Amino acid sequence: MMYNNFFRINMPYGIKGNNKDGWHAFNREYQPLGETIYSKNESKAKYRDLDYKFIGKLNELGCLVLPEGENTTIFFYSEGTIPESFKPTLKKWVNYFEVIRLVAKLKD
Repeated sequence: MMYNNFFRINMPYGIKGNNKDGWHAFNREYQPLGETIYSKNESKAKYRDLDYKFIGKLNELGCLVLPEGENTTIFFYSEGTIPESFKPTLKKWVNYFEVIRLVAKLKD
């Protein structure tokens, strides 16, 4: 595990959940983001605008969308588009931060 890698630990790799129970962000190690000692396991948000149209926008930016029963996992990048990979490009970073910009606009 690469715990010395800021990007893998502190930046979102994706979100998982559903509109009924809520969504949570996770890092590259599949650990939840946004939790504190005060909010442990309470960091799920119910984004009212996270619908098929919104998911379609994310898909156009290269996000991988995987339905899993009642839940859906949305990966913000794939192996070939990791922004901080061995061959980083400005396009990878622009796409990643466009996804972050769109998701950041969602309201709970």
